Amino acid sequence: MRPAVVYTQNAAGLGVQISEWIYLDAWCPGPVSVQVAIYNAPGAPVVYTVQQTLDDCTDPASPVPPASMSWWNIGDVNLVNSTVPAQTYYAAAPRFVRLVQTGGTGIAQLTVAQNGSICS
Repeated sequence: MRPAVVYTQNAAGLGVQISEWIYLDAWCPGPVSVQVAIYNAPGAPVVYTVQQTLDDCTDPASPVPPASMSWWNIGDVNLVNSTVPAQTYYAAAPRFVRLVQTGGTGIAQLTVAQNGSICS
């Protein structure tokens, strides 16, 4: 699978910014590489958290409405309320991943690459 990339951008204190969601393939077990790059603008540094969910709004048998989905911070604390670029991985793929920017001015970029024998 080609890497998926999403962004958040906060200019002049617009509050919490949430990226689009990255959908991960359940048939492709892992590992899944996760990387966050930061492009700070003058002012406060970007503060971000990577979040994940196992809820699936696309499940044809039992979809969870998007407003009811539970989002959890990634298990690697280096990507929770962080102000520095970081890289980690999931041993097993969650259903969706997103980036939440809670402070600072600038851009945070989340790149996710899912590899495995079934989907690569």
